[in-house]
Amino acid sequence: MASKVCNEAMPTTTMERSLIMMINITKLLAANIFASTEQVRYYLNGVLFEVSEGKARIVATDGHRMIIFDLEGDEFGEDQSFIIPSSLINRIKAGRKTDFADIEIKDGIVRIEYDGAVFSEKAIDGTYPDYRRIMIPDDKKQEFTPEIRFNPSYLGDFAKVNKILGRAKCGIVLTTYSTEEPVKVTNRHGDYTAILMPMRA
Repeated sequence: MASKVCNEAMPTTTMERSLIMMINITKLLAANIFASTEQVRYYLNGVLFEVSEGKARIVATDGHRMIIFDLEGDEFGEDQSFIIPSSLINRIKAGRKTDFADIEIKDGIVRIEYDGAVFSEKAIDGTYPDYRRIMIPDDKKQEFTPEIRFNPSYLGDFAKVNKILGRAKCGIVLTTYSTEEPVKVTNRHGDYTAILMPMRA
């Protein structure tokens, strides 16, 4: 396994379109909480790993909420993306000697090496939705919102995310815009950006 480095992710690309990157495994496990379990939209049954315009991030959504982790690093190689199956991520347990793992995609197979153990599975063959379409701009104007309803289990999942990230006592911050629009969610440390859809009356 590669030694720990300052950058969270450092990729290497080859002619076989492989990608090897070091990633904080807690962020992958946290994102997986937001992946869908419905088989109809099978392409949501995992976490999107994306390198685009010199930046890398992981994204997960089930259509009701979405979470994005931007990965730290300087050089990520050529643009590409793939969907890591939840069934692969579920086999990984955090809390070992390190939070860092090597992730590789080659010939359609995702391979994750974490603390001496290797996990591999075929990437989900599908097109991930354009998640940028529902991202909330930082300068979006807020309106007074007297009452917004949320699914309580979805709110509880943010506590699970914070716990995985080692932020169990960290509160979450909800930014509202109107009673009908998605709410922006993060924790006080800004570890992630999430979108939560309100319940309709």
